[in-house]
Amino acid sequence: MRHFGVSPFVLIFLCISVTYASLSHIQRIECDEVKSDDSYDGSTCTITKINADEGTEFDFIRNDIRIWWFIKKDLNFGWFKNIIIKDSTVKTIPRPFMTQYAKMEVLSMDNCGVVDWHPLTFTHAKNLRQLLLSRNQVSEIPRLAFFNANVLEVIDLQNNRISKIDKYAFINLETLKELKLAYNKLNVIDIQIFTNINLRYFDVSHNTLENLSIELESVFKQKNMKKHEFKFLANDNQLKQIYIQDDFPVTELHLQNNQLTFMSTIISLNHLKYLNLQTNPMKNLPLTTFFNLVNLQYLNVRDTQMDEMHGALFSRLTKLKHLDLSSNNFTKIDIGMLAAMSELEELVLFNNMLMTADAKSLTLIFPHLKNVWISSNAWDCDDFAEFSNALKETGIKINTGEGKYGTKYKGGALCVPTVFL
Repeated sequence: MRHFGVSPFVLIFLCISVTYASLSHIQRIECDEVKSDDSYDGSTCTITKINADEGTEFDFIRNDIRIWWFIKKDLNFGWFKNIIIKDSTVKTIPRPFMTQYAKMEVLSMDNCGVVDWHPLTFTHAKNLRQLLLSRNQVSEIPRLAFFNANVLEVIDLQNNRISKIDKYAFINLETLKELKLAYNKLNVIDIQIFTNINLRYFDVSHNTLENLSIELESVFKQKNMKKHEFKFLANDNQLKQIYIQDDFPVTELHLQNNQLTFMSTIISLNHLKYLNLQTNPMKNLPLTTFFNLVNLQYLNVRDTQMDEMHGALFSRLTKLKHLDLSSNNFTKIDIGMLAAMSELEELVLFNNMLMTADAKSLTLIFPHLKNVWISSNAWDCDDFAEFSNALKETGIKINTGEGKYGTKYKGGALCVPTVFL
């Protein structure tokens, strides 16, 4: 019997032909910009306006083949440490992604329509330090989403649609310093998501959170991490309650635009330097609210419905440099009650019901005062002329503007003529 064989050369030709046919619809991608970027500490490739729906290299999920990404001079894409893809359509980050580009330290995919990624995508991300996925359509962060990403320092998922985070999503990311989840749809956060991570910056602003609890052991794995500053942004939510553990090393706390009526845990945050409580219905705070905030330098209680002031409330704020009492219901402010703030540089009083003020006391008590905001009050013009001139003589800048009360005094300050008072 006669046997018919197939030449090895024919087989090779057929394989090459089939492979070429499979790849022929794949769009060749080149970097729009190639540069050495000091901010990323490595060579950077920037790509814009690729579309996975039109058969680009991201189609290899459907085709089950490995797609080679090329740059100018036919160098493989894996040569870069930093890859920036923006204003494109990617939808999903496939499993082999980090395997092919294992040297990558920064991956930025801004406004790329990313919905999700394979559960094992970042398993081999052993050099990835920054993952920047803002302005996408991610709705959930699954369990072990960043498993084995042992050097990851920054995760930016701002402006997505995240409503659920698995409690083990960030587990054991001991190098993680910044977690940005602003502008999502979170209404609850499980405290266990902080297990064994060493955050220094946490942003959950502009979500729909109603309750939040932060504990020292959850956010900091090691006790010596207490020495690091921690910035916490939870503004523009619907917070009615917030618990922060005693002696928590938070240095910046942004809680403006919530529904807080009282916050008992503030009293113990003696590392705090910046506190913003603007637009919360707190009204008149307990006298001990700021008692232990001995390192506070910035305090904003604008639009908190306050109408009375007690000296004891601010008696321990000896390092304060900026105080904002604007948009409240004060009819008078006894400057002597603020005497402890000898380092004060800026005092914001606009949009109250103030009629008089003691300029002499102001300049004596606050020798470092540089700026005062006073517009939109009910100043008496005769009294205010003396007040305004006294401040100007000391070099203090008076910030005024059009307000809802009366006319503008010739010296530039808003006031109401005595006949109308």
